[in-house]
Amino acid sequence: MALGLNDLIVSGVHMTAEENAAAQEKWAAEAETGPYAFIHLRPKGMVSDPMGDMLRGLLIEILAASLIAYVLLQLRDSTYWKRVGIATMFGVFAATVGSLLSWNYMGISSIWTVHEGLDHIACWFVTGLVIARFTRPE
Repeated sequence: MALGLNDLIVSGVHMTAEENAAAQEKWAAEAETGPYAFIHLRPKGMVSDPMGDMLRGLLIEILAASLIAYVLLQLRDSTYWKRVGIATMFGVFAATVGSLLSWNYMGISSIWTVHEGLDHIACWFVTGLVIARFTRPE
């Protein structure tokens, strides 16, 4: 039972167990010899909304900073540098669950993974410098 792109009405895996096993074997052989690509396909397209994307991105960043501010407020009796360190650990966490998992499961290149991970860590370090200043003891 082979399906074409136009037959995919609902997201998901559309194969029998036998087809899936054969596809996995074929994929493993092809992935080893290359080239390899991971593609996120939207068959019906998507709306291009750069301003909306930027606004949603800003709201997500504000949410993330608010969560860290809340945690640092719980630690306001600790030293400034401890609060900065805790915020930086959020960057290490983001790098681990984001960048490293992408490297592991999707074959993202090592150099991209290192750069993206360092970006997470550096950004949350700088964010921690600011937020820790405002979460100091009263």
